[in-house]
Amino acid sequence: MLCLFALTLMAPAMADHRQQTEIVIGISDRIKTSSNLTELSDANKTLIDLHEQLELDVELKLYHDVDKLVADIENGVINGALAPTGEILSHADTFDFDNVLFGIKVLGNQDGQRMITLVRASDNIKSLAELRGKKLSIFSHTNLEHYYLNTMLYQQFGIPDKQFFSDISIPKTIHKAILDVFFGITDVAIVRASEFAIATELNPQVGKKLIAINQSPIVTFLVCALGKHQQNDVLGPEIAAFVHKLNAHPKGKEILRSIYTNELKIMTADDLKNDIMVMRGYNKAKKKANK
Repeated sequence: MLCLFALTLMAPAMADHRQQTEIVIGISDRIKTSSNLTELSDANKTLIDLHEQLELDVELKLYHDVDKLVADIENGVINGALAPTGEILSHADTFDFDNVLFGIKVLGNQDGQRMITLVRASDNIKSLAELRGKKLSIFSHTNLEHYYLNTMLYQQFGIPDKQFFSDISIPKTIHKAILDVFFGITDVAIVRASEFAIATELNPQVGKKLIAINQSPIVTFLVCALGKHQQNDVLGPEIAAFVHKLNAHPKGKEILRSIYTNELKIMTADDLKNDIMVMRGYNKAKKKANK
């Protein structure tokens, strides 16, 4: 889903009357997953108006390099990160999973929080094996979609996506990955079920023309985690209170709905068990295939 938490952080950071910064969060540019990211300026202005009621000053720092983001956490430059779950779990030693975490809860039922393999119904493709040599669309090689796909490829064929597919396209949004398959530019896309549901709502022909041939367990696509060795016993409750207020405020609810979510979810490490399973499965399958 969209970078909702990033926007909630951005608003207080822009307020002119801020006296000091209480927390600095690094934002991975890989959170830009949705087609309507450029339409959120109104939501951002509303969050600035809500600054006094949300009672937390946060500074946002955008990173284009996840290694730099992680280094700044380890060096105490920033307190934590908002990033795709795959990026967070790839650097698990840096983050504190015993204190408060945040994730995006998608609008609708939990099935939206699955990864799916999307193909055209007219191609009559029933299995992953039939996609060998085809063209793939995938949003990022650092998100869970990448690890989910390559786990299946390593387990079934002993090779990664770059050797399995004839071409790999990395579009700027998940919505674009879906449309690439719809218009025949590529043959398959690994996407989030929630984004497929949105695309189908916008254009019912998408749901008629495209089908999912498999799906992952329910996962969390985007999380905010604090770094280890921070004052997390103090920061955690303050941020948790901020999230509760945003979820409960009428204007906060409007902002959440505008970006296809209805809640920021306070999490524990147990909420990431399926995400961790995907990552462990990937590392195990890759190691076995490369022996």
